[in-house]
Amino acid sequence: MIAEAVKTVEEVPDDTMKYSPLCFSVPCWIYDQSPSSFTPEVIAIGPLHVKHECVQEAAGWKKANLHSLLSRIDAPKEDIVDSCMRKVNASLIKIRECYACARNPNPLDSIDDADLVDIMVMDACYILEFMLMLMLGERGKRVLFQRLKIHKTIMRDLLLVENQIPFFVLDDIFQCTVLKFMPDASLVELFWPILYTHNFVRANIKIKSSTTMYPEHILGLIHQCYMPQVDDSIAITSPSSRIESAAALGKEGLIFKPNNDTKWVMSMEVKLPYFGFWINKPTLEMPKLCVNNYTESVLSNLIAYEDAYNKADKKYITSYVHAMSMLMNTYEDVAILKASYVLVNFLCTNERVVEMIKKIDRSDVKSVYEEQWKKLNKYRSSWMGVFGL
Repeated sequence: MIAEAVKTVEEVPDDTMKYSPLCFSVPCWIYDQSPSSFTPEVIAIGPLHVKHECVQEAAGWKKANLHSLLSRIDAPKEDIVDSCMRKVNASLIKIRECYACARNPNPLDSIDDADLVDIMVMDACYILEFMLMLMLGERGKRVLFQRLKIHKTIMRDLLLVENQIPFFVLDDIFQCTVLKFMPDASLVELFWPILYTHNFVRANIKIKSSTTMYPEHILGLIHQCYMPQVDDSIAITSPSSRIESAAALGKEGLIFKPNNDTKWVMSMEVKLPYFGFWINKPTLEMPKLCVNNYTESVLSNLIAYEDAYNKADKKYITSYVHAMSMLMNTYEDVAILKASYVLVNFLCTNERVVEMIKKIDRSDVKSVYEEQWKKLNKYRSSWMGVFGL
């Protein structure tokens, strides 16, 4: 056990600053809507799922990854482990303050400091080695990949809001391990395979970390990739306007196109025809949604993250899902969006797509697309909208 490597527990000053919770359990009213979306399938990370059945099953995999990561470093394993333990020990109060549990009992209440250090170091090493294997093309190095081919599910598990460890812990362990043999490596870029695999829009999104906002954890890092370059340029108002379904709008002459916005991949923009040009049609340019078996879970956790952290009420993913919910009421709406190349469906039926979107929609959101919906509805109510100009 890692606990054997612990020599001393460094004291943390009494004036340690207080941290608002960064890692939390999903409130029951959200969790109960889709429990599977928030529950790890293969790997449990952090203390909130410490008693989950997959913890015991994955214990061997975590130990194997720890050994593999340490084997990459030209230094005694005991010394590396000891440095990791000391780093985590120095941040124990800070780490505990990063967790909050909305459901009882709180798992952290039964975890002592030594066990919490074990969890942080073991899980951080597992994550780093897993991402290294993906980045370096070593998926066949482990029986886990060879036989089960479940790397996509593991990456999905790393995006669960309840399955996180603080990013500063990952950073500390990264400095103690990966930078020892890859001095030019970037922790942020190490998580690019997760974004590439579970990107729910067909667009070239780059992994990035805000220069003004340190990511709370892996989920927070991925969320930053969907934010606009200039956050203050998007206004929100309340209440949000409603728009008609894709089929209804299509009958009125509106066409749908994938957006080409290089500044914000989640942009939705209504483009109206110039007066007097009959061949032009009003157009809604929007992200190209890619729906597969992981989409519900990924979107649900990003929405839960926005609920907890977005103090400015600019809920980008929540707004996008609500917009898609308004556009999609029946299989006919899905068919129109597919034919317009703004939706790709890898689920079994179009009805399943509608069901999934409706399930995770938050209709009370203050939409970041409000100005566009006002623009569209004003056009539809005008005489130009009536005549389809």
